[in-house]
Amino acid sequence: RDSYPLVGFGLIGEGLFRLGLLLNARRNNEREWMKVKASTARDHIVLCGLGTLGFRILEQLQKTGEEVVAIEIDGKARFVSIAMNAGTTVLVSDAKDEAALVEAGIATARAIIIATSDDLANIEIALDARRLNPGVKIVMRQFDQQIAAKIKEAKIADVAFSSTALAAPRVAEMSLELAGARK
Repeated sequence: RDSYPLVGFGLIGEGLFRLGLLLNARRNNEREWMKVKASTARDHIVLCGLGTLGFRILEQLQKTGEEVVAIEIDGKARFVSIAMNAGTTVLVSDAKDEAALVEAGIATARAIIIATSDDLANIEIALDARRLNPGVKIVMRQFDQQIAAKIKEAKIADVAFSSTALAAPRVAEMSLELAGARK
């Protein structure tokens, strides 16, 4: 009976120690804090890949106030710290690893945007996301426009796009504006 207070103090001490670790991790945007933040996300968007395209997508989503949990394989990538400093939850992990999608809250996400530069990885991520959350909306980058069309037709993704194909009309339009279009 006399040991109950000691056990209680020990548990309180351990709890305070863990809280201190989490607060310290928060200050440093460390992995554990990012995992805690991701675990609270609901009805959010999972963004795979924080390269140039992924970061530009993130900027647009932030402007609309969307909650985003990003997954980036390279913790030293150019846009990771910028995204974290802007308040985005960023998990440094390989999105091809099913555990990374689970940590990002794919089960409660309403959409996933897959914007890595690896077409095969993007397909693998889309298949895992669909299996883990059959109702999630999938937007996926593919470099090959024909494969993107087939992926959409096969319903692997709700939207499959080639960033080159999307950019081409705008680049042509800008060129014509600059050169003065013929009539």
